[in-house]
Amino acid sequence: MSIARAGGLYAMISGAASLIGSFAGGVAADRLMRRDVVWLARLPGLLLIAAWPVAVLAFVTPSIDVMVAALFVALVLFWGSSPAMFSALHAVCGSSRRTLAVAIVFCLANLLGLGLGPVLTGAMSDYFATGHGQGQSLRDALIVAMTILLPGGYFMLKAAQHIEGDLEL
Repeated sequence: MSIARAGGLYAMISGAASLIGSFAGGVAADRLMRRDVVWLARLPGLLLIAAWPVAVLAFVTPSIDVMVAALFVALVLFWGSSPAMFSALHAVCGSSRRTLAVAIVFCLANLLGLGLGPVLTGAMSDYFATGHGQGQSLRDALIVAMTILLPGGYFMLKAAQHIEGDLEL
């Protein structure tokens, strides 16, 4: 598959998954939160952990069809975690620190996730290329990069244990 076709395919998958995941995650978080506020942290934790094996499947399968489906599901799960995470952030920080908290989150997400993430993934791919070959090295680097979902999910689950006492609504 050409790079242009792969990029176009990823754009369609990513766009559709972010729309569906964000909307579904918001609806789910609203419903679950009415039962218990811990779901503001628990739901994203579970979704991030669930996204990891599906993302790995997308990177290891030799089938384009399986890759497309798995990547779509992984991204829906990932984006489904965002509405509840931001709601938890707002609920814990209260109105007096809400703006600063969101600014810090976006600063770190842009610096680490969008800035350092691709650089480290590329460096890992280059490093792995000596022993795994060019195509396999990128797959391996992407799998390693996706492991950040696991501690992210774990820490959200830990936050769920304390969120009730930390609310500043």
